[in-house]
Amino acid sequence: MWLDFIASLVDSLAWPLITLLILYTLRNPLLELMPFLKRLKIQNLELEFSDKLKELGSQASRTVPLTREATLTKRDSQDQILELLVVSRSAAIAEAWREVEEAAVDAARRHNIDVKLHNLNRFEKTLLENDIIDEQQAKIYSGLRSLRNSAVHEGDAAVSDSNALAFADLSIQLAEHLRGMK
Repeated sequence: MWLDFIASLVDSLAWPLITLLILYTLRNPLLELMPFLKRLKIQNLELEFSDKLKELGSQASRTVPLTREATLTKRDSQDQILELLVVSRSAAIAEAWREVEEAAVDAARRHNIDVKLHNLNRFEKTLLENDIIDEQQAKIYSGLRSLRNSAVHEGDAAVSDSNALAFADLSIQLAEHLRGMK
């Protein structure tokens, strides 16, 4: 009876123990590879979000100017986003993205472009083709949409508070730029 129990215990623990032993043995070479890691998914946690957000922020600082008027409007929007952030990071991101979509639709309508609200996927192409935004701004729009999708589908665990706030800031900056387009 005890022998059966010990045999089943050894059988159950053999693979996990061997895996841990291998990881422990190779820990130094694995740690050296960590800086080259672009994407790591652990229980729906995406480390890619932060890097992509920083890249988009850097692009936006060069191609999406923030006017004084936009800064004042941005503060009002940020307050709304902060209230949502307390409840849910992904909800705050979704709301920030809604600001971008709303501003994009308004900009398109100001340019007499027929907008089908059910087909906003890849809307940046329409904005680009009609010279409402340039290529860099289209990349920022697309990148933000991709990050929004990731955050909403992965949930709150995929995004930190600071990344959600940075996403909101960048989204509001793009939205205000679109609102200022003539």
